[in-house]
Amino acid sequence: MQDAALDAQAIVQRLMEAYNRRDVEGYCACFAPDAVTRLYETDESLAVGMDAIRALYSRRFAENPALHITVQARIALDNVVVDRQRISGFDGGVTIEAIALFEIRAGLIGRASFIRRTEPMA
Repeated sequence: MQDAALDAQAIVQRLMEAYNRRDVEGYCACFAPDAVTRLYETDESLAVGMDAIRALYSRRFAENPALHITVQARIALDNVVVDRQRISGFDGGVTIEAIALFEIRAGLIGRASFIRRTEPMA
């Protein structure tokens, strides 16, 4: 199953690169049409389906021109990729630490869950 993990990591890497370019269409191309994004701890849905994902990230990228993810660590097991991330320029300049869990189905992200913590302001 090593090949599945490598393929899954490549999909998540494309997602991160599109995010850092603030490329909405490139970002959305990594998700399945019925994908779900959510906050892990509360199970709150952030976006369900491609239209909602496109709307959320179009707004996020437009409102946060300095948005940038640095992947600090990545592990994968079969079709699941877990990233430790540092996201700067989030919601008005806030920096957050995050753990992102991505489940890949048929070559696309079917589910993404996020655990986020805001870094204290300097």
